Amino acid sequence: MEVGGHTHRHVISTMVTPVEFKREVCKSNQLILDNTGLKSKHFAYPNGRQEDISVFSRQILKDEGYASAVTTMEGSNNIHTDLFLLKRYNVSKDRIANPWGNASKALFTTMLANPIKLH
Repeated sequence: MEVGGHTHRHVISTMVTPVEFKREVCKSNQLILDNTGLKSKHFAYPNGRQEDISVFSRQILKDEGYASAVTTMEGSNNIHTDLFLLKRYNVSKDRIANPWGNASKALFTTMLANPIKLH
């Protein structure tokens, strides 16, 4: 299991100054380290939409030792994807339920392998 970082008070980087964003990231990192003994390697942007990610956030995260950051933008990633703008899928039972209402491994696999807007 990995414990990922976030901002301490869920501040969105486009709504604060670079100094404030760095302070929020550092506070979150310190709390994680104090409570787990581990340093976070991965970050999740608050809200995570394109408009919520500032031009300065990537460099601050790199300076703080992060290896990657995930957004809430849906999609797959490839070898050329910026590691600080990783996309992901919101996986819920509603999206991958079979006709009987159970989660379907086949639907989930299909969604990952061939994502379409019908999911």
